[in-house]
Amino acid sequence: MIECDDGSFFDEDCAEYRDELRAINTRIVDLMLPFSKRWIYHPNQKGSVSLKNVLPAFTDLSYKDLEIGNGNDAMSLYNTFMEGNLEKSSERELWDGLSKYCERDTYALWALFEVLKNVAYE
Repeated sequence: MIECDDGSFFDEDCAEYRDELRAINTRIVDLMLPFSKRWIYHPNQKGSVSLKNVLPAFTDLSYKDLEIGNGNDAMSLYNTFMEGNLEKSSERELWDGLSKYCERDTYALWALFEVLKNVAYE
C-alpha cells in the first residue's frame, strides 16, 4: 500500500495510475459532512448520520427491501466469496444481492446529492 498526501492509500499494483487516482480522489466529496455537521438534519435520522438513516429521512428510499441491507454484510459476504468459502450454488444469489445493494448505494448518494442541491438553492 502507498499512502497519498491526503492520507488515503492505494495498492502498489496501481502505482502506474497514481496521478490519475489522486486526481480523481481530489474531486470526491464526502456527502456525510453536511449531515454530520448538522447543517441539514431531520428528526427521522434519530441522531445518526449513517446513510441507512439519512436516506429514508430525506427520500422515499431505504434498504429494507434488499437481501443485503448494509455495508458490513456486503463486505463480509464478498470476503467469503473471495476466500473461496462460498458454495458454488450460492454465487448467483450473492452477486444478485451485491449488485442490488451497490445499485441502491449509488442511487442513494445521487438522491442525497439532489436533496443537498435543492436545499442549497432554496
